[in-house]
Amino acid sequence: MEIVPGANKGNAISIVKNHEIFDITPSHDNFINTHETCFYSLDIENDIIELHNGGNDGVEISVNLIFNGMTTQLLFGPNAESTRTAIDGNGFRCKSAEEMKSEGLGDDSLSEISQFIRIQNGKIIQSACTGLSIRYNRIKINK
Repeated sequence: MEIVPGANKGNAISIVKNHEIFDITPSHDNFINTHETCFYSLDIENDIIELHNGGNDGVEISVNLIFNGMTTQLLFGPNAESTRTAIDGNGFRCKSAEEMKSEGLGDDSLSEISQFIRIQNGKIIQSACTGLSIRYNRIKINK
């Protein structure tokens, strides 16, 4: 897995495999290069990989999955058309890039801000725009 930093470099991102922290990216100005994490024993169909923000300072990233020599770039946003997303402990948005830009939350290509991203079998299974995470976020906010 490659996590490529974008313009906004906030808190570190915890890389979690099956509910256990496996790796952590650098944070802030130390996150200048692509961060590579290798899962030497990965059951691609069953293992769940998660990316979590380590605080409330968002991190803009793109993610490449590499399996058996093939690279797949994850796509984000309501229509899975953005190559970048933001991981933010306080953020949870799934809007068009134009809406995000008008709210001052990104530029023309950022359309998703998530507290976490869950990946299984090479696909995003939960994020602000995918899966049950929107329901999960509502439950957390209403507590």
